Amino acid sequence: MDQPTSETLPHYALIELDFGDGRYPFKLGMQEAASLEADMEKGIFQTLNEIKTGAWRLKDLREIIRWGLIGGGMSPTEAVKKVQTYVDQRPADENCALAMVIVGAALFGSPEYQQRQVAAA
Repeated sequence: MDQPTSETLPHYALIELDFGDGRYPFKLGMQEAASLEADMEKGIFQTLNEIKTGAWRLKDLREIIRWGLIGGGMSPTEAVKKVQTYVDQRPADENCALAMVIVGAALFGSPEYQQRQVAAA
């Protein structure tokens, strides 16, 4: 049996989550995280802490989800449409947990990645 390689394993931050009308891949890799930080003018650790403490801004949730969808492979245009429908038109707190999981996967790896790390140790 062939051993998985970095090319065959999912990206450490890739995570599939329920959002709006279905289940979608989200990923905040280095490129998406850097774009998110530039858009929000603050670091990703600060953003996570603000979500955890309830000090988040509406833009925070929106941009995390949008960049996560783009990183997961959705076109920027489609990501904006999904965010307009399922973030902008819904109560803000519905998306706090989703945003926290997306950022958490970026910083610490997805649950699947963490399990692979434990199994490899």
